[in-house]
Amino acid sequence: MNEQPIALVTAPASLSNLGPGFDALGMAVEGLGDTVEVWRDERPGVRVIASDTGAAWTAPDDRKNTAVIAAESVLRKAGVDFGLKLRIRKGLTPGSGLGSSAASAVAGAWAADVAC
Repeated sequence: MNEQPIALVTAPASLSNLGPGFDALGMAVEGLGDTVEVWRDERPGVRVIASDTGAAWTAPDDRKNTAVIAAESVLRKAGVDFGLKLRIRKGLTPGSGLGSSAASAVAGAWAADVAC
């Protein structure tokens, strides 16, 4: 893809289970996170166009990808008539305990918000 993305956003890794706060308290980890680039698309919906981690880490079915789910939610709430293409760069290993799914979801939602 030769055109420049509308936005490039990064969401940080996170840690929870902090003392008496259990999963209600958390903190971001500086320097680690997932990055999403976003382009507008004439087709409705959100789709992943590329990922640098391979199909094992980016759900082959876009409907199961947390970045896609979050971005679609933003588009629905905004009531727009365009779709999005996302490129996801995983900086966090799924299952690492660093909020990999959450980082992708936050980056996807933020990218969609900027695109709107």
